Amino acid sequence: MIGVVATSACGSREEQLPAISPKIASGIQGANQALSQGDLNRALSKAEDVLAVDPSSVDGHFLKGRVLFELGRFSAAESSFVIVANQHPAYPGVFHNLANISYLRKEYRAALSRFLQESQLESDPRSWHAVAGVYAELGVLDSALVAIESSLAIKDTYAPAWLSRAMYTEQAGDLSNALSYGRRSYQLDASKTTTWLLVARLENQIGTPDSALVLMQRMSEQDPFNYTALFEMGRSFQRMGNVEAANQMYVRSDEVRKIMKPVELLETDVREYPQRFSQRVQLAEANRAIGRWDQALKQYQSAVSMRPGNTELLSNVALMMVQLGQRDRAQNVFLDILESEPNHFPTLVNMTVFYLEVGNLEEAALYFNRARGQQPDNPVISRLASALGSTLE
Repeated sequence: MIGVVATSACGSREEQLPAISPKIASGIQGANQALSQGDLNRALSKAEDVLAVDPSSVDGHFLKGRVLFELGRFSAAESSFVIVANQHPAYPGVFHNLANISYLRKEYRAALSRFLQESQLESDPRSWHAVAGVYAELGVLDSALVAIESSLAIKDTYAPAWLSRAMYTEQAGDLSNALSYGRRSYQLDASKTTTWLLVARLENQIGTPDSALVLMQRMSEQDPFNYTALFEMGRSFQRMGNVEAANQMYVRSDEVRKIMKPVELLETDVREYPQRFSQRVQLAEANRAIGRWDQALKQYQSAVSMRPGNTELLSNVALMMVQLGQRDRAQNVFLDILESEPNHFPTLVNMTVFYLEVGNLEEAALYFNRARGQQPDNPVISRLASALGSTLE
């Protein structure tokens, strides 16, 4: 994708929205909080709770659309956003989000129309940046650069616009200015993988491979499965005259590419057919198998949204949260499982381990005894009994 377009926009214009009750406001706040924490299933549940109280709530439909978008369920998200657009056409961000969906479907003319509609409702750098991305996809680079200038005229510290400006300038063959724009984006926001890769690529091309190497070494430490970073490290070593190190990086890059190939194929399937439940679960499992816990969590959460109440999927969601160090969130999911299925053996075991790891042996013993009551001969029971020791006496 040229440019960073697919981002949710909430909007900031002062429009007269329908008044909402304190109960609805509290529900919206809880859903937004869950969404900001990445707890997509809880956010979706809270958005649906809001709509259960008031089925006509535009805030509820918009929030539900945002969560569904993050879950990769684009058709369902579009339905929610269309409801908002029909009821309140001036709702902040609704046409931007509808345009995002069109863009991801490669319906670029429809996306352009919707992004422009959003930009006419509010002067927002995100909308003009998105317009630039569509023009770039359509091959109209001059128009893309003009749109980027419009975005930066509104907010000259908007990092994504500087990144896209660097990309388009590189395509135009002006590497020196492209690197300058890329560095500016990196200074404003160093959280984007795309920015790191672009700056490193340009550093290598301009003739400063030592700077590219430092950047890609840091990136590889953070994301060991990014084979492009490994490849750029190889190019840096090669330009620095270290042929042996370059060849080692090229070999490693190829090895990681082969590991990632089945994952990327599944990602393509899920992107093209977002409603296929089995592929989404397979993608979650594939990411889990190679230790990409954050990606596995996102796909498990999306699968749960398609099969609410699926205990095994919920258990996997909690386990990925544990792997990511999100222990409090994991505990809440485990407790949700036991509320609906009190004798779920894997969750009783997981709760035992959870309390063992935090040193609460008394609470661990309570869950252990419940697990032992379900499957006394399971090998995991004897291992947990040894860990609990005298606590069980």
